[in-house]
Amino acid sequence: MAPHWSFCNSLQKICNNRKLPEGQSYNEKELLLQVAEGNRDAFHTLYDHYRNKIYYVANKMLQSNAAAEDVLQEIFIKIWVNRESLRHMDYFSTWLNSIVRNHLYNHFRKKANEEAYLLRLLPDPADPSQPFDETAFRELKQLLANALAALPSRQQEVFQLSREQGLTHAAIAAKLGISPETVKKHMMEALRFIRSYLSAHGAALTVWLLLS
Repeated sequence: MAPHWSFCNSLQKICNNRKLPEGQSYNEKELLLQVAEGNRDAFHTLYDHYRNKIYYVANKMLQSNAAAEDVLQEIFIKIWVNRESLRHMDYFSTWLNSIVRNHLYNHFRKKANEEAYLLRLLPDPADPSQPFDETAFRELKQLLANALAALPSRQQEVFQLSREQGLTHAAIAAKLGISPETVKKHMMEALRFIRSYLSAHGAALTVWLLLS
């Protein structure tokens, strides 16, 4: 399949209040057929119709503008990649709600796993005598620093812009002059290496990727 990063750029550039041409009604069934055939204008119109709803829900749940923007981009990339399935879809809004719900569920499930590990290093509130494992905390943070230092320079740069500055993939792409798809690839490779590094040193979960 042809690279789809250009659609991320297109989505970022669309004005939030972009409207259909005067006199043209919104016919979702016809629009979905056009998207299924690869019509980019139809895809942009579909994006315009749903973007605010998806962004509002994601931002309300995640409490992060950057994270909500990433969710929005990822969902519409998924729609474009799977556009052939739109051809025979009768209840698009129901399907889209399911996609958004599952995407957010997976986000929170991952976050819960990370937080569960973090809580193991914190003292039990019911046991004031239990000390905070500061030594383990320092050791794990040092492991993360070592893992980051071992990354190629571009992966380090992308990782730090994402985790430390909270930039979206699209924002990082614009800053570095590369495609969002390349940013995503660098992040995936960086995360894969860091997880492997931490796992090899007894810190298998990724909570430490949140530390800076």
